[in-house]
Amino acid sequence: MNSTAIRDQWLRIDLALPAAQVELAVGLLSWLEPAGLWETDQGISLFIDARPAAPVIARIRSLLTPAGLDCPGLNWTVVPREDWHLRWQDDFHPIPLTRRIAIVPEWEHYDGPQEIGLKVRPGMAFGTGTHATTQLALRLLEHHLSPGDNVLDAGCGSGILAIAAVKMGAAAVDAWDIDPETESGFLAHLALNGLPKDRIRLTIGDATTLTGYPYDLILSNIERRPNLRLLEAITRSNSPARVIFTGILQEEEAEFCDAVARAGRRICDRLTQDEWLALVVAPFQRGHE
Repeated sequence: MNSTAIRDQWLRIDLALPAAQVELAVGLLSWLEPAGLWETDQGISLFIDARPAAPVIARIRSLLTPAGLDCPGLNWTVVPREDWHLRWQDDFHPIPLTRRIAIVPEWEHYDGPQEIGLKVRPGMAFGTGTHATTQLALRLLEHHLSPGDNVLDAGCGSGILAIAAVKMGAAAVDAWDIDPETESGFLAHLALNGLPKDRIRLTIGDATTLTGYPYDLILSNIERRPNLRLLEAITRSNSPARVIFTGILQEEEAEFCDAVARAGRRICDRLTQDEWLALVVAPFQRGHE
């Protein structure tokens, strides 16, 4: 498939799922950052930029199977590219999320009481700030970021959390993501929020492989397994950073808390939304027995 054909097409994937499994599947599939994702009478339909289907299907199975979601009724086809993302505009309005933060679609003007309006470009279910894990991270960020902090966003995606950190007063923000395709959306969101492209340093790579974490605060809105790898890496480096971990299902809480205890760290804050959990993990204070 040549590049022109790819730009003119979507990969449409339909999954037949029982109604009881749809909400969990939507949350997990949002990690793919699809151009559109809708619940149907039969399950879920999602649209992704056209690419070889096999690795996309394998990725879907790797997200759903560990959560006990089987998808025997999975079908895919290539369809002409249309402005699916414009369907968001009918229902996507500013979201006053916290005392300081509102999530604002790019076509809306916001003059509400929140001092920080995070401008977003809909089209990705996970990258717009509507996903529960992003909202949990933003709520905790408001309480745990101090002006002048050095921040790492491990798994930055479209950059919403990194941008919020800057707007809350972070002195420096490093953003990492393993997917090179995130760069265009990341830079677009920087511009949309009036930030120069060099205000946040973006690196394409795996943040769990760093040898040191000289940060005050780390944001980790990624999946459970890379979250656990990041916890191990931070512990090995003896980093003093506090870490906001989200992307954890509530049913995984005991496992994750056990890993935190084995790492010799403590949980100092906790929030839940829908089926998702977010934790703030910090080193024990000096002198703690």
